[in-house]
Amino acid sequence: MRVSMIVFGDLDQPSGGYLYDQHLARALRGAGHEVSVVSQPTGLSYRNQVRLGRDTRRAITRRRRGDARHAHPDLGTLSRLVQSRPDLVVVDELNHAAVAPWLRDVRRVIPDVPVVGLVHHLRSDEGGVHRLSRRRERRFLRGCDAWLCNSTVTMRRVQRVSGVRRSSAVAFPGGDASGYGHGTGDVPAVHPVKATTAPGRPAPLRVLAVGSLIPRKNLHVLLRAAAAVPAVELSIVGDRRVAPRYAESLARLIERHRMADRVALRGRVPSDMLEAEFRAAHLFAVPSRYEGFGIVYLEAMSRGVPVIASRAGGARDIVRHGRDGFLVPPGSVRAVRQTLERLATDRSSLADLGTAARERAAGFHTWERSMAGAVRFLESIIGAGTRTSRSE
Repeated sequence: MRVSMIVFGDLDQPSGGYLYDQHLARALRGAGHEVSVVSQPTGLSYRNQVRLGRDTRRAITRRRRGDARHAHPDLGTLSRLVQSRPDLVVVDELNHAAVAPWLRDVRRVIPDVPVVGLVHHLRSDEGGVHRLSRRRERRFLRGCDAWLCNSTVTMRRVQRVSGVRRSSAVAFPGGDASGYGHGTGDVPAVHPVKATTAPGRPAPLRVLAVGSLIPRKNLHVLLRAAAAVPAVELSIVGDRRVAPRYAESLARLIERHRMADRVALRGRVPSDMLEAEFRAAHLFAVPSRYEGFGIVYLEAMSRGVPVIASRAGGARDIVRHGRDGFLVPPGSVRAVRQTLERLATDRSSLADLGTAARERAAGFHTWERSMAGAVRFLESIIGAGTRTSRSE
């Protein structure tokens, strides 16, 4: 079958969501299917994404199928979608604002082609101003014929927010280290966390955070917690260009708390340097406001590094609190600080957590097995042969 995947920009981007999409595309191709990536323009504000979706809808409704591909050359999504002649369309939910307006009308240009929503998490679940996107996300979900989700938490949220029934499946990300840093099987089972810099004095607790520097990651919470624990050294790796004002606020926070000697904002780094960061870390911490899953937590755990994650969202599918990591209330500086204080002094427990974390990741779903299930699900949607009624 021919599958068209709609994403923002290039598929090869360093984030958990894009890593998932990359594995799915690879698995589809490995199963003998053709995959074309239909890229929507990046850098658009949410308002401009909505405007793009409305413009695309007008292009569909005003033109017959034969005209649509030529009449609006500026609407690249529609043009490339028609030209790819897909049997199935997979839309990353991140695109919901630019796609929701025309999903119900797309059959005019590609009739009888089912659309599957690939949902990592709902933007509206991030809280704050993002709650305003709930109506458009509901419209997007209802416009899909099926849903593929990355966690049971995400699936439950999709079902609740949409208020309708659809064919659906959960395909977890893999626990094998094959993304951030391209980890291999020779990672030490236990990091040398008991090393000392002076007799009776533990070495600094090396904490790593990886992810785009955006408010949802709650890196300001981590910084405030680390400011109260002098034994902590913190390395933050992630793109500073996504939300430059937030990245600047983190730099000011470091300066205000006089932490420049033990906190590094490294920006994006090559994969070999990122692997070195993982290997040097004793603890991984991204206490996000919300994560639909959190692939990077598995990436850390697969290297024997326990994690601090938020209990809001899909991390609950990964982390067993107190056994291989910790789940903290989103936004709680106190909970993060208390965890850092405990692990900075109790290195024996930290070593045990690292061993348990690696075992947890090793026993989790592999990318190969998980994506094989996702491919079978997508094949079944084609096999059903009919589109979902959208009369709800």
